[in-house]
Amino acid sequence: MRILTFLRIAFDKLIHLEVPPFASGAVAIFEKNKKILVIDLSYRNGYALPGGNLKRGENMEAALTREVKEETGMRITEKAYLGTYTVRRFGVDHLTAAYTARLSGKLTSSYEGQPKWVTPDEALGRFVYEDNRLALRDYLKNGR
Repeated sequence: MRILTFLRIAFDKLIHLEVPPFASGAVAIFEKNKKILVIDLSYRNGYALPGGNLKRGENMEAALTREVKEETGMRITEKAYLGTYTVRRFGVDHLTAAYTARLSGKLTSSYEGQPKWVTPDEALGRFVYEDNRLALRDYLKNGR
């Protein structure tokens, strides 16, 4: 692993290339009974907040709208910025802007998984992605 890290750093320095982080958005959606909407992932064993990577030429608002619609079948009606989190996933930096939101519409599943309402504690224990865990902890810590 040290050799790979050294080679990557040497290559980056040699050609003056720094790979920017992947940008993604995540949305923490709460119900009145204090449950959070998560996606029970079909491709991993665990949960994720609705959201995903930006596509070329797409801004964060458009990405969040698209991802929430694709993963839950619902539409964002209100949102508020929560925070930005940088984590390393599979050796690549990922920058995630997280929001809280309210939705309207009918909840439906997608090829990515089944949306479901769970308690924050259950979500924290089963999140696949660290940025999702950090965002939810910040939300709970700030007493929102």
